Amino acid sequence: MKRLLHFIKTFGRLKNYLRERARYVTFGKLVNVMKVEWALLRRKEMVRGYPYEIIVDLTNICQLKCPLCATGAGLSAKKKGYMQFETFRKIIDELGPYALHIYLHNWGESLFHKEIIRFIQYAKTYKVAISVSTNLSFPLTREEADAFITSGLDTMVLSIDGASKETYMRYRVGGNFDLALHNAKLLVETKKKLRNKKPFLEWQFLKMKHNIHEIDKAKAMAQEIGVDSISFGTVVLPFGVNDGNLAEKWLPADELKKRMRYDIQDGDIGKRCWWLWRAVIFNWDGTVSPCCYVEGEMAVFGNILDTDFKNIWNNKDYISARSLFANKKPEKNVICRECGVFLTRR
Repeated sequence: MKRLLHFIKTFGRLKNYLRERARYVTFGKLVNVMKVEWALLRRKEMVRGYPYEIIVDLTNICQLKCPLCATGAGLSAKKKGYMQFETFRKIIDELGPYALHIYLHNWGESLFHKEIIRFIQYAKTYKVAISVSTNLSFPLTREEADAFITSGLDTMVLSIDGASKETYMRYRVGGNFDLALHNAKLLVETKKKLRNKKPFLEWQFLKMKHNIHEIDKAKAMAQEIGVDSISFGTVVLPFGVNDGNLAEKWLPADELKKRMRYDIQDGDIGKRCWWLWRAVIFNWDGTVSPCCYVEGEMAVFGNILDTDFKNIWNNKDYISARSLFANKKPEKNVICRECGVFLTRR
């Protein structure tokens, strides 16, 4: 009965997901999704389908010093750099035929990449939704705004965690609140001027102890600026950090327990991590990681510059990680063993 209920809930989520991306669904992509979802439902360690949610981190460079970000807090030892177009093309050529959504961001400010428009346009040749997230806290010219609005981008997330300069600056250390708002207005005006329906402009406001009192003010500001929506997300402590004082400082009271470790609040997970089946992360240097949260040497499951992705997707790292959620003994120690999703199910 539990498995049946889980299947019904998963089917409902999947139906909504595919409806939202209907313009990008082909027969081949639909078959691939079914293969992936069957493997997830049955907790298969080997997945015959390919991930349909792709995160490509164009750079791990960011000008901000956000305290709960591995990049901003200086916790990442990974070399800094920008993805080469040939690396991106190899990723897209291999996974584009299966992908439904590609996110061009993770550890850095992707709009700093000088070739980002070229990257977006190339990925769009594979009929796929493209999203990017930006802090907008840097000079943006009208020409650049025009380029983003006409690039084919589907969604642009504008990360602004506050409705006043004082509140914003507490977390977005090194940021410029007025400049971020100016750029948001510029993008809205450009979109109207060019009469484009896309990209969908979403103001993302991460809820923290110091800014939750400005939620209503932010909603009013978002409506005044004219963005398409405003969303209110949550934050987690950096991977490997289990600091009660740090959590107490930043997290709202109702988030303290569940957000000290990474905890996906998605009813269809069934206490297993869907990232290992549905998604994949490519870092700027071509290395592959199992999810957007883990960091460090153990978070590298392979490199697409060394081999084809099909040889990485079911290698010992991935099989061992998935075995954790299939109640089996892994072949080797993997970073997923230290993640909250695995820890909370034991």
